[in-house]
Amino acid sequence: YTQLHAPPLRNVIAKFSLQSTFYDGDPPDSGGWVDVEHTKVAIVVLSESLRVADIRQLGSEEENVDWTDHCCLEARLSMLPPDLKRLVGTVVIPEDGGNSLITAIRKGERVFGVSDGSASNGAATHGWKLARRPRDPMAIKGSGPVDGQRPTPFRAEMQGQVAVLIVSSLLVAARGLQKA
Repeated sequence: YTQLHAPPLRNVIAKFSLQSTFYDGDPPDSGGWVDVEHTKVAIVVLSESLRVADIRQLGSEEENVDWTDHCCLEARLSMLPPDLKRLVGTVVIPEDGGNSLITAIRKGERVFGVSDGSASNGAATHGWKLARRPRDPMAIKGSGPVDGQRPTPFRAEMQGQVAVLIVSSLLVAARGLQKA
């Protein structure tokens, strides 16, 4: 692959063939997060993330949380694994705890999830909002850092959209909505 498709990771372009065996054992104790590009013939490692990973955390410890229990949004946010908390960033919840957004959803009204991001000098941040309309005083909003080496504004905005998805899912689950 050319430099356009796969920036070097520690000055080596890493390429893995899709012909491999399935690893059926327990995940390793630790590992690293990487950004990959999936093509028809290979998975190419683009860059290594700056965050620390504990692979075991992804499946075992959080399975004991009862996500069906109806509790407030703040409690659900506090139960997120550390990597998801970092991704969502700092969250500002309005006085009503998101009730105006839930009421709008129950009435069939639209609730918008928007994000923006910026990148400069190898660092990036994102901001996001769940709102019924522009300048909604009852909007839920947040901001946080963006992962990856040499992050772009596009990556920053997309990480904000992932935060919107996570928080909106927690909000409707906290209020027991089955359809939204």
